[in-house]
Amino acid sequence: MSETLKLFAQRAEKFFREALRHFEEGDLELSAFFAEQSAQLLLKTYLLKHTGTFPQTHNLHRLFREAAKVDATWETFYRDRVSVVDDLYQAYFTSRYLPFEFEKEAVVRMLEFLKDLRGRLGGSQS
Repeated sequence: MSETLKLFAQRAEKFFREALRHFEEGDLELSAFFAEQSAQLLLKTYLLKHTGTFPQTHNLHRLFREAAKVDATWETFYRDRVSVVDDLYQAYFTSRYLPFEFEKEAVVRMLEFLKDLRGRLGGSQS
């Protein structure tokens, strides 16, 4: 595994653990933010591993579209979870620019999505 792949995978795992920790502490906004960061790096790791590059974007929707070009089954995975991807995308921007509070149920769905994504990728190393 290249150094960049290894770095991305390690960071994705750290962000995942931070998302869980902040959730347990009741900080839903940071939990959502770290879940988004983990998902973003997992997808970028996947794309880098399979294509040698990844788009310079924070847009999870675009990252999923790129992953679907590598393996069409990503399209179904994404479409079945698009509302959670919307919430994660919102978490990225609202954490920086807007006052916004997430409901606990929404963050639970984000964390479940992240677990599904990690499972599909075989953890953070795929």
